[in-house]
Amino acid sequence: MSAFGDLKYPADFPHFNYVNPNAPKGGVYSEAVSSRGYNGSFLTFNSLNAYILKGEGAYGMGLTFVTLMVRSGDEPDAMYGLAARGVQISDDGLTYRFSLRPEAKFHDGAPLTAHDVAWSLAMLKDKGHPIITQQLRDFKGAEASDDRHARLLWKFDCNPKQSDWDHGDRNSIIATPVIYDGRVCLATGRDPEEGEGQGDLWCIDPTRRGDVSAERAALGWVESGTHRDGRSISGAANAAGVLRLRERL
Repeated sequence: MSAFGDLKYPADFPHFNYVNPNAPKGGVYSEAVSSRGYNGSFLTFNSLNAYILKGEGAYGMGLTFVTLMVRSGDEPDAMYGLAARGVQISDDGLTYRFSLRPEAKFHDGAPLTAHDVAWSLAMLKDKGHPIITQQLRDFKGAEASDDRHARLLWKFDCNPKQSDWDHGDRNSIIATPVIYDGRVCLATGRDPEEGEGQGDLWCIDPTRRGDVSAERAALGWVESGTHRDGRSISGAANAAGVLRLRERL
């Protein structure tokens, strides 16, 4: 799939044009670490888990895992299936249904299933490095309908079209979500350091599927005398059946 229309390569192509499948294999390769990601270190490592905050992850651990899709190196923005054989995208662009390749296996020969994919995404969202959790901030869950198919459950966009942001930046999740009365209550708004801005309270039904971005429960602001401050709101608190909010200064 690509954001720019047609793809260069056809379905079931054997390899990218810049790859030589007959290249010699074997030997020793040494490289100085010139860049790092997540918890990686330029100097050493004490962990083989490169996807968490704790420790110093070994360089190149990403090469030991396979991704659902892989980016093409000779197109501006194109992704092709790797572990995934194909992907179906909903009309609203928010639900992705992946079909896995039957030949995708772990190192011990065990098949890679959709249940493994759903578990991995949930684990990264819950316990991954803060950069990963931020990248997955709009990802709301995945389910495996069988061993070969996984799909996104629901997604919430913190930047609805009706939001009024004169500075043009995207909205921010500024508080910890709270579970209340079967809903996920989430406060969003502009960081107070950036000036005055609109604060919104959202109550999301996690049992729904697809795009649930229209579920704004209330528009939040704070009155100070006769002047409306219009600051961001902080996280909701549930006490005695009452959902409480306060201004975030």
